[in-house]
Amino acid sequence: MSTQAELIAAVLNAPEDHHEAILLAAIGGKRAAKMITKKEAASIIGCSQRTVERYSLIGEFSTIKLSPKRSRFLLEEVLNFTKHGMKRG
Repeated sequence: MSTQAELIAAVLNAPEDHHEAILLAAIGGKRAAKMITKKEAASIIGCSQRTVERYSLIGEFSTIKLSPKRSRFLLEEVLNFTKHGMKRG
């Protein structure tokens, strides 16, 4: 593909089941990080949704803000938190 417009057209015209492979190729083969809701994070950690918010505010894991009222958390970071506990210092 020589132009960005041609790439976009190719993605839009490709069968839906090919979209993920095309996008992975475009970003160098790295799979996008899995995002989870506050409720899912709380279930994994075994705490309340408010506690998930507090952990995020103090930097235990990242928050991806989708809108002023909606946010997501990276599954990998939440799992690492459950495995290794709170950061020190």
